[in-house]
Amino acid sequence: MASTLNLINNPKLLNIPDKLVEYVYRVLDANGNGYEPTSFWYSNTKSPDGSAFETAIAAVLTQFTTQTDQYYADGNDKYSTRDYLMLKAGLTYDQTMSGETSDTSTGLFDQALTETLCDYSDFNAATKKPWYRLEGGMSVVTDTMRSTVEGSSWPDTTTPSIKVTCSTPVVAMGLSSDGTAIEVTTADQNGKPQPPTQYGMVFNTTAMAPLQRMDIQGLGLDDEILTGIRALSYDRATKVAIKFKTRWWASFYQGNDKYGGVSSSDLPISNVVYPSWDDGADSPNVLMVSYSWAQDASRMAALVPDYSKVAPQQSDAIVAVCLQGLVKLWAGQPKPPSFDDLWGDYAAHHAWAWSHDPFTGGAFALFGPGQFSNLYPPFQDMFCGNKFTMCGEALSAHHAWISGALDSAYGAVLRWLLSRDMFVEAAKLKLSPFGLGKGEHAEEIDETLVHWTVKLSGK
Repeated sequence: MASTLNLINNPKLLNIPDKLVEYVYRVLDANGNGYEPTSFWYSNTKSPDGSAFETAIAAVLTQFTTQTDQYYADGNDKYSTRDYLMLKAGLTYDQTMSGETSDTSTGLFDQALTETLCDYSDFNAATKKPWYRLEGGMSVVTDTMRSTVEGSSWPDTTTPSIKVTCSTPVVAMGLSSDGTAIEVTTADQNGKPQPPTQYGMVFNTTAMAPLQRMDIQGLGLDDEILTGIRALSYDRATKVAIKFKTRWWASFYQGNDKYGGVSSSDLPISNVVYPSWDDGADSPNVLMVSYSWAQDASRMAALVPDYSKVAPQQSDAIVAVCLQGLVKLWAGQPKPPSFDDLWGDYAAHHAWAWSHDPFTGGAFALFGPGQFSNLYPPFQDMFCGNKFTMCGEALSAHHAWISGALDSAYGAVLRWLLSRDMFVEAAKLKLSPFGLGKGEHAEEIDETLVHWTVKLSGK
């Protein structure tokens, strides 16, 4: 995901390469097999057989990447992954379910085939590249972005600082009566609407759920856009992290310098993510005991209390479910922990369900059948006489990735500049450090498509 690394590393952008620490996605032995325990508790086989799925997906992926027009002409985007595998690829129901279990989370084959192909390609490419984490968490990126634009020295010392306003929800947007501006209405801390502020251009970067809650009737958007705001599919995700007193899981590593890894299972906890660092034997250790998506995430989310109102307690039901899952997952290891062992080693925990998050209303976009063909293209347009547009990971081809949000924003700015005949500024954008770096557009940008999008939009 080149745009993200460029944003973090580039000396002319955030310039925080020291915050990047390589993350160990898999800990492999000499034969390329993972050390991490896996468990398919609800199966009579050691692991699901995804071979039929792999064969079918490889064939259609070749068409998708080399004959894209034909892929869409054949109507493949109209299929969910499950429908395609069973109706066109000839897989049985059992083969399809085994493929889903081996590849992803429960229910995700209901997403568009196109979405599965994009996701499959992204992860296949990612396994061949280094993975990174941000020291201090991903908020380091947004915090640094904010301090950068609020400063007076970026991109040069002649630039005025820009105040970033936070905790000020937008409740309405509409075109001004004379059609020259977009009026944006915010609410105070009590939810009372404030007098609207006029802007010559608005780039809306919210997720679709918050946008749907705004009164945007005054923008005069077409029905297909309003339908998209309401209907674009979002996945769910739930995470549970537990702080233990000891790093009890270190026994599966084959050396003192080995850390990291991911365990997969069909248990309620789904995936376990092991930390790729070690703070020492006497330090508390945090384990992401559960990272789940789709239906698995919904079921875990049902156990997540509202921690904004009550403090996490060891007696929370979600703790017992997670510890029970760890016991089953580790049952075949040389020194398997018991439930009592883990209960006694517990120090603290936290859990979060993105389906409960008011700022997202879901984790990230994962399009349903037909949505790439019918909704993705019109969302690339400019609206309200080139005064309003939308961007974000949901409107990119890289859903769920930060680079998708960055590439979408880059494309939106480029289309806006061209819609205003600001060709010199558009050329400067390409030469700027954004996108893939100086002189290169972001990965998703096709200049011909951008040209025609601008020509045909702006209504």
